[in-house]
Amino acid sequence: MIKKDNYSLLSHNTFGIDVNAKVYVEYNSEKELMIVLPSLKGNLLHIGGGSNLLFRKDYEGTVLHSAIKGIEPSQIKALMRSQRRPQNRKREWFFESSFSVPSTMA
Repeated sequence: MIKKDNYSLLSHNTFGIDVNAKVYVEYNSEKELMIVLPSLKGNLLHIGGGSNLLFRKDYEGTVLHSAIKGIEPSQIKALMRSQRRPQNRKREWFFESSFSVPSTMA
């Protein structure tokens, strides 16, 4: 697992726009994802290869990058839904494949 602050997303978008993520986290397994999820705060942008991303400015949240090969976005969505959140803690989860998980996971 890799975690970096103020990380350049140049190599993670096919448009080649040099913007930064406030926090960047890359995981290599389902186990790493389950470990890191509870510690993440604020908005999340979950990315894969970056082919559908167009950044106009720096991302002020956390970019969560899956380095797992061969996993479907629906599988990751199910994993993230399984991480139940207290109702007073809201979060939006954005996915590169244009779907999101509601902020309340009860």
